Amino acid sequence: MPQRRWSFYSMGLPPLISKEKILDKEFLDNEEKDGRYGTRPRWGNAPEFATITMGGNDVGILNLVLTCIYSLKLWGQDCDTVINNGFNTLGSSDFTSKAKEVIQKALDKGHGTRIGPNFKFFVTGYAQFFNQVRPQCNNVTFKRPWSPVSPEYLTIERRTNMNNLALALNAKLKEIVATFPTDQVIWIDYDAAFEGHRFCDRDEPSPNDPDTWIFNWDDRDDPGNEALLNLLPAYTALNSSSPAQPFSSDSAYIAALLDATANNPTDQGYLTDHFRVFHPKPDGHAAIRAAVIKAVTDAGVPAPGLPTYAPGWCGMHVIQYQKNEPDGPNKDGSEYLFDVTIKDANGVEIPLYNCNGCGTTARFVAPNGVPQTIESELPFNMQLTAGPVDDSAVLFNYNGQAWGSNDQEHHSDFGAYDNGKREGDTGFTC
Repeated sequence: MPQRRWSFYSMGLPPLISKEKILDKEFLDNEEKDGRYGTRPRWGNAPEFATITMGGNDVGILNLVLTCIYSLKLWGQDCDTVINNGFNTLGSSDFTSKAKEVIQKALDKGHGTRIGPNFKFFVTGYAQFFNQVRPQCNNVTFKRPWSPVSPEYLTIERRTNMNNLALALNAKLKEIVATFPTDQVIWIDYDAAFEGHRFCDRDEPSPNDPDTWIFNWDDRDDPGNEALLNLLPAYTALNSSSPAQPFSSDSAYIAALLDATANNPTDQGYLTDHFRVFHPKPDGHAAIRAAVIKAVTDAGVPAPGLPTYAPGWCGMHVIQYQKNEPDGPNKDGSEYLFDVTIKDANGVEIPLYNCNGCGTTARFVAPNGVPQTIESELPFNMQLTAGPVDDSAVLFNYNGQAWGSNDQEHHSDFGAYDNGKREGDTGFTC
């Protein structure tokens, strides 16, 4: 029996707040192919809640990790400058306005789904990377052995400054969340769960330490990452204009790596391991997941397992309005207009989500030969296609079932046009 879908629409970690990242790529009405990230999903009608982690790239986490921790210094900046730039970003009105725009966009999209005003949006923070108290790390560096520049050491001061940036980012995001209704936008802070599992909680460097919940470069836990450690120096040398500053920007560095692996799927897999450094390991993600589940449960999002409709043989009632009919609702229309309702196996009308406030009836224009998607409580979307003339059959498609308004196997029963419209019923397995 189909179950209630407890949808989890996650927007990744950590995306840029900038318009071309979240606002243009995470609220799609249709799937979109992306050469770097594969297929980006459409928002759809399913999410009852959504989560987001945002802002890390905006404050320069990538640059901080590579400059302050791995001593690559690809862009010629010193660590203090990188950290100060992050604080300056957090203090800017641009950061606040973009974050608010993202949250408002999520609420607008969520309220248009089947869950309506009960949709909730969860904003998660970040974990601090380091234990900033133990002096053991004062003389430790994560510098790559093939990098020619001077090492950065993980002194107490350096660790404190980097942790303070993470805490400031959390504080800013929490402050922004507080400007929205508390029953719609919820802040999740999981930083405390990482206590005892940060870098420098034990002797460093300690690759593959199961008690450290953050990936390091030398975590050789799979063959792909092992091979990457041998490939990356060659990539860097290949694309380097000078040993100390081979790339002019972070995008140039990433583009060089992607170009180097463009024709080799195996090498592309290696890059996944490279990009994961200073992201949570599975145990870290488990802790984050637990925090999210608790917040979702506390917010009253219904638990999974409750059926939303009676499965079996569903029915659909269709009203088709003729084009340019002077006395009907389609008097100015050059294309057919439809009203559609869907009933479950018990004859109960199912909510439809083609528009805000559709209720159980959706009205839409169907240009000739162009499939129209009808979103509802059902686990799959119905498609309806109008023909070019009045006598043309209306075509339907649901979860691999394809039939027309003259198909007796689907109990289709459509009458003749009367006063500018015709009505009919059809059925399908749901």
